Amino acid sequence: MAAMAMMVPYFHATAGDHLLFKEWVPTSPESIAGTCIGLFFFSVFERSAAAARVVLDEHWKHRALALAARNSRTSDDSAYQTRSLEKQASSPSLQQPNDESITEVPREAMTLLVRHRIPRRTIPPFVASHDIPRGVLHAFQSALGYILMLAIMTFRVEFFFSIVAGLGVGVILFGRVGGAAGHGH
Repeated sequence: MAAMAMMVPYFHATAGDHLLFKEWVPTSPESIAGTCIGLFFFSVFERSAAAARVVLDEHWKHRALALAARNSRTSDDSAYQTRSLEKQASSPSLQQPNDESITEVPREAMTLLVRHRIPRRTIPPFVASHDIPRGVLHAFQSALGYILMLAIMTFRVEFFFSIVAGLGVGVILFGRVGGAAGHGH
């Protein structure tokens, strides 16, 4: 059996750890420095992807609300009918002489009244042009986060500080745009 490299389960600064791929083993000081710089910028990029996702989610939310508002314009007339039916139901002419709390409202009017008192949809409808890119972007951002996690799991001190510094700079650059959503590192 060929000799297998063992993962060191504690923070260390010794060369020879595999980073993501079997062939990627930074050993020289130059290759370690280059890897640290790459991980730093990769971390900044991950934060920019998180900010982009938040911005796009807001954009999709506003577009979905606009679509819902456009579709509900046809129900404005029925809302007016509902208000007039409520006024009719409370008018004294419809009340019976013995019991003032009972009113007679035509069946069609009551159906309209009940239909408009039912709470509206709370979950936005599926919109392929919003939901498919949202899923792809979420998967992409998750992949970036897992790649950073795997780099951290090498327990290389240099990689750890490069990633943490990159995430910090990424939040400085993009945190005001995307908030803290999507962080979990």
